[in-house]
Amino acid sequence: MIIHTANCKLRPFESDDVDNFYAMVHDDVIKEYVPYVYCKNRHDAKISVQDYMNGDCKNDFYLVIVKDDIIVGCIIAVRTKELTLDVSVCVNKRDRGKGIMLEALEGFILWLKTYTEYQNLEMTININNESYNIL
Repeated sequence: MIIHTANCKLRPFESDDVDNFYAMVHDDVIKEYVPYVYCKNRHDAKISVQDYMNGDCKNDFYLVIVKDDIIVGCIIAVRTKELTLDVSVCVNKRDRGKGIMLEALEGFILWLKTYTEYQNLEMTININNESYNIL
């Protein structure tokens, strides 16, 4: 499964993504706002990427967001009810506030509407998250 948008690409995690994923999620902001994605060390990042590589793109979606051949973010969506996905997202520190996540989520939602029967996405957004406040 690969989703192309105007400026980025969403694809499943690959084993070569460990270092870039770790650099993105070993961040105090990620730790505070997306604690389930945060990795305290490279070993944890490797385990997470290995787990994410097992996503079936039916009941769970573990996607990296790639822009100019560089991982800039990820979308983690896990089925919690029959037609509902719980979604967590994060963006690399240097790429926040540029609309990348909005574009990626729009592409992901369009793909879900086209190829699945999901009807609901659940997200929790902390009101103190600066990225949320600029949208």
